[in-house]
Amino acid sequence: MVFVFWQNMLTHHQAPWISELAGTPGVKAIVAAEERVAEWRQELGWGDPDYGCARVIAPLTVDMIAAVTGEAGPDAVHIFSGLAVYRMVHQAFRHCVGRKVRIGIMAEQNFTGGLVESLRLMSARLKYLQHGRRVDFLLGIGSGAARWFGNVGFETRRIYEFSYFPPLPTTAERADATLWRAPGVRLLFIGRLARQKRVDLMLSALSGLRGLDWSLAIIGSGSEQSRLLQMTRECGLADRVHFCGALPNSQAMAALQGADVLVLPSRYDGYGAVISEALLRGVPVICSDRCGAQQVVTTPTAGSIFRSGSLESLREALVSWIDRGPLDDARRQAVTAFAARIAPDAGACYFLEIIRHVYEGGPRPLPPWQRSFDTCNAFGVDAAGTVGP
Repeated sequence: MVFVFWQNMLTHHQAPWISELAGTPGVKAIVAAEERVAEWRQELGWGDPDYGCARVIAPLTVDMIAAVTGEAGPDAVHIFSGLAVYRMVHQAFRHCVGRKVRIGIMAEQNFTGGLVESLRLMSARLKYLQHGRRVDFLLGIGSGAARWFGNVGFETRRIYEFSYFPPLPTTAERADATLWRAPGVRLLFIGRLARQKRVDLMLSALSGLRGLDWSLAIIGSGSEQSRLLQMTRECGLADRVHFCGALPNSQAMAALQGADVLVLPSRYDGYGAVISEALLRGVPVICSDRCGAQQVVTTPTAGSIFRSGSLESLREALVSWIDRGPLDDARRQAVTAFAARIAPDAGACYFLEIIRHVYEGGPRPLPPWQRSFDTCNAFGVDAAGTVGP
């Protein structure tokens, strides 16, 4: 089987599971991207993601589209990032529609609330009317994706809940606990300091918990940084909260290894891959119910979900985790065991089950985070790892 992933850029969030897919006997994977790694990511120390033995074509030009589809052959499955969102990807989509090949879409939900969301939904419905009926399946990334794309026009039978399956921690990764300024439970936020992320709500919640033992490290930068620094001082939290600035990804992941709880209090987040990155390191999470990644927090072992924008709900979740004390080995191992459901090999196997269901009449699969398993064999891959004719 041949799969072509048409993407706007190479991404560390998808490379691991596509790498696992490409390494499966009987599978060939091609990744065609408009650009390699965005400049702002390079400045944070991101290099090109590792797609394993998948063939990577980037940057993609218009002249390359026909060659890529020709190389893939008439029976390939083409998966596009978004529906008419990125210029080059959409040109490839139109080319594939003309060739009447197998087509899928992979995209996040687009919930923001208010007028902006209504306008985006209207635009998405128009795109669906133009192009959506040629799509065989849609991989909806995030907890609200199925509802969003259902509202756009896709039937439920064509929508499959999907996720990001980020890299596992490397053996060289070492926990860094030097960023926290006070003893107690080590809370961590990683992300842009923007209004959408609601770091101010987290600070307000913590201002009422000064009698508990905790310390907070904030990794990231952005337009809200000055306001948040001032708020920290006004709340009397300067001795508990450390603004670390933007750090290279390797350092951010080392800090994540040293944390006791990750907090993502966003007003909305299409996904929030740091949630999955935390779970893979055995770190439980607190996130709002407007984060797409809440979909993988399916057990109390993994963390807590609070009502977006609710100070009381967030404070209740924080108290619950702070009261448990620093993360011990047993609790960390329990989270790590749960996180096997969102490891890259689980993503590759789940994708293949979806393909079997769509094109071969196999059973419709449950998302891996909604069931228990230890190996790919739980997904029906045979002992040799072969994925069909």
